[in-house]
Amino acid sequence: MRYRRFRQHISEFLRRDYLEGTIVVFGVIVFALAVFSTFVTVYTIIHFGDSGGTFKATTSWLKGASGGLIALFGVLAAMCYIAAWGLVGKRVYRSLRGRGGTN
Repeated sequence: MRYRRFRQHISEFLRRDYLEGTIVVFGVIVFALAVFSTFVTVYTIIHFGDSGGTFKATTSWLKGASGGLIALFGVLAAMCYIAAWGLVGKRVYRSLRGRGGTN
């Protein structure tokens, strides 16, 4: 990469709106929360109804708590994916589509 092109990229970056950058950072954080919520949901589904180990509780209570966690984190994951798409997804999609086959 030539120095002139590198300098051009730096100047383009500095001319950007800081609000847009803040929105992108917030969108990435929301996406990370969505991934974590998906992990918790899948983990809870896999271990649905397992005995508590050292945690003594009835099987019905554990299944009820697992069902509640699946519902809570499943809805949270869906909401976060929708929000992340609105904040960052469209920008990333347009950015990748706009570059096409150029190097």
